[in-house]
Amino acid sequence: MRDTLFGNPDAAAASAVIDATGFKNITVSFTWRAFFGNEASDDLYLSWAFDPAPALTDQNAWTEVFSNGSETTTTFSETVSLGSAADGALFNLMFWSDVSASSEGFKIDDVVVTGEAITPVPLPASLPLMAAALAGFGIMRRRKAAT
Repeated sequence: MRDTLFGNPDAAAASAVIDATGFKNITVSFTWRAFFGNEASDDLYLSWAFDPAPALTDQNAWTEVFSNGSETTTTFSETVSLGSAADGALFNLMFWSDVSASSEGFKIDDVVVTGEAITPVPLPASLPLMAAALAGFGIMRRRKAAT
């Protein structure tokens, strides 16, 4: 991602829709590194918002979950939790940068979104038996009242 316009975010923004229906504890793992020539004040961000995505420039509608910068070309690995608000939701992820020159930016790779499957609550084995017994009592009472 190379930053070519002023503002936050700007031309250096990438967004994707994620369907986390049936999943909880959503995390995003990725690797990143700065371009050669970045300054310490240059930053990479990761934000998310519910789908449909708000405008990329509407920063108040996005929840920022990662912000970091580097002036070295060292590769970093990150794992970020989106918090419980994203559980079971359809949402958008957005990587964006804020750098001071068009020759600066960040490389992002190996993006993996994971979550734990939400398991349905099993029906207790005795519940159908109890429902049948109550229905039987109701039928017996109705027959008894009719006689």
